[in-house]
Amino acid sequence: MKSVLFITSLILTAILWFLFSFIIGCLAFWFENLFFVLLVKEVFISLLAGYYFPLSILPNIWNKLLNILPFKYFSSYPVTII
Repeated sequence: MKSVLFITSLILTAILWFLFSFIIGCLAFWFENLFFVLLVKEVFISLLAGYYFPLSILPNIWNKLLNILPFKYFSSYPVTII
């Protein structure tokens, strides 16, 4: 049962990552050089998704904020399913 939930969460994570990257990529219409925007996107998502440290060690107010935002579904949520 957990493996089905994990695979489903990975598929939904890939879709979410594609849609988020697509939205940021649409900024290429207005910017001549998109490298800095993509770099900031990667760092921002990495910090808020829990790539560098577990999100559970953050203060309670930050956890409440991150539960509203979709960034935890990039890495923190699939890892908690396992």
